[in-house]
Amino acid sequence: MEKWLEPFYKQNNYKIVYGNPKSKLCLIAFSSNALYNVSTPERNVEQLSRNRFEYENVLNDIKIYKKFNKIIFLRDVTRHFYFKGINDSMNSISNILEFLKQETYGLNCYTIGNSSGGFAATLVGYYLANVKRVYSFGGIINPLDWHGPNFDYNVSDYLKINRMSKEDKEFLRLKKNIPNFSTNFFGVYSHFSLADQSILLDFKYATNKHIKIIEMKTNEHGDYIWSYDYKYIILKNNLSIKFLFSILNWKTISKIGFSILNQGLFCISSKIKSNKSLKCCSIGS
Repeated sequence: MEKWLEPFYKQNNYKIVYGNPKSKLCLIAFSSNALYNVSTPERNVEQLSRNRFEYENVLNDIKIYKKFNKIIFLRDVTRHFYFKGINDSMNSISNILEFLKQETYGLNCYTIGNSSGGFAATLVGYYLANVKRVYSFGGIINPLDWHGPNFDYNVSDYLKINRMSKEDKEFLRLKKNIPNFSTNFFGVYSHFSLADQSILLDFKYATNKHIKIIEMKTNEHGDYIWSYDYKYIILKNNLSIKFLFSILNWKTISKIGFSILNQGLFCISSKIKSNKSLKCCSIGS
């Protein structure tokens, strides 16, 4: 591990925000490898020092706090798809699963993540029995096949797969478990991104009624929906979220088309009239 990264790996790298004590729901949000852009050590230190967690700001809403008992934010500062855990004591996926099992005891959970965070959200959704929904935005299914933006490494060498434990190698084979996935999986991917289309090949030949996929008319991995839409997706009841993703399953739609179906035409019109920004901003902003 590089010297500049060591102090950050010693931090907790998770944050728990408590909401409604009467609620039996927990939301788990995983940050992606885009948490910081690898450049110079000085620039990396500057970005990580902000102590940022993806989704933290877009989910900062009273309705979210009323719906969930707690919200758990996690980040992987090593950018190793969570295979090194999140800190020097919780240093493996197994440790993360045990931590989340304890923190969510007695609660039903939703997981959410983008890209490598989507990989973690899906993995946890598969292995933790109390996860009822997985929201995956461009979530990677097989890290070994990943050749996305800002990631030019040979992933096998990067993850040191030859040194992996048998257990970690099993986690790495998440793709083979897709047909057996019993949690409701709501995936959103880019229709014109080559990286995303490569991921979608892992889903297209797996017949599973629990998996629903929407393709957005966007060009880049990581560019999916307007920031305001995340809240509406998460707040939907079971019937509404299943209906939304069922009518759009394997269909391609624009951001504004999705937003109208997600929020309602009146809500979108009001935002446009009040000149509120509808751009797809960073999920961490």
